[in-house]
Amino acid sequence: MRFNKWELLYKNAELLWEHLGDSSELQRRRQMFHKKLELNCREYPACKETSEYLDVLAFIVKNWCELFDNFETAGQNYIFPNGYATLFFVKLMWANESVFLRGQYDSRWQLKSSLARSNIEFKEFMSKGVLFLKKLMQLDLMKEAYPSGVSETDINAILQHYGFPTNIIDFTFSHEIALFFAEGGCDINLENIDKPTFGVIYALPTRIIPADSLVVTLPPEIMRPTLQRGVFIPYEKIYQYEHIDLLKFPYRHEEIPEWRGIGDIMFGHPVGIGNYIMPVSDPIEAIAKTCR
Repeated sequence: MRFNKWELLYKNAELLWEHLGDSSELQRRRQMFHKKLELNCREYPACKETSEYLDVLAFIVKNWCELFDNFETAGQNYIFPNGYATLFFVKLMWANESVFLRGQYDSRWQLKSSLARSNIEFKEFMSKGVLFLKKLMQLDLMKEAYPSGVSETDINAILQHYGFPTNIIDFTFSHEIALFFAEGGCDINLENIDKPTFGVIYALPTRIIPADSLVVTLPPEIMRPTLQRGVFIPYEKIYQYEHIDLLKFPYRHEEIPEWRGIGDIMFGHPVGIGNYIMPVSDPIEAIAKTCR
């Protein structure tokens, strides 16, 4: 098994972040970046229990501060060494906050809604979407999830998640699922044919989302977005935040996809994380596939 220093740091930071609150160097750098976003940096709750973690904590802090200093020096031209380095950076930058994350396979792709980047004709989209919704509402699980009927916002979120262009953008609360999609997800090509050099992860602390935004989560009966810890935000609301470009973190793809090392979800070969978060047993995807 290959050793990934940044994956090790990310995993440890995820477990021990409450113990990192006493690091003045880490806090100072976090405050520097949060000032650029015109946000107040929230303090860690310092945890003073035992001294047995001190060497590990010092190692984590040292590497994070070096990563931050390289990032700060290069500014928006900085490319993180790999996907786990990006997760490590983001995890400690907002370790005590809720963050919306989105991974994109090619860093050159703009943060756009699927409708904005689609070349599908609107009439064709509408006819396919209407057929999908008609079949979808015949499922018992939809009747159980929405006994009073489905709202327009939930309809748009379902359309978006199952491959029909809409004006909303999907994010996730999971760092590792964001990395999975930044690495190309199930569409990854192991031959590296036309593989982009850089992927990107967007990390939006939830408090920057405009107060009038309608952030949508779907009920657990809607299988795939639940497994992917998905959340949906109107496209136009994201760009109301003027510092959005500061929340885009590009990284260099490695030869072997990073998501092959994901250990957050325990599964046996050959299931894989892709089949876990996009299960073939999903009845909604079965309908969507015939309509798309």
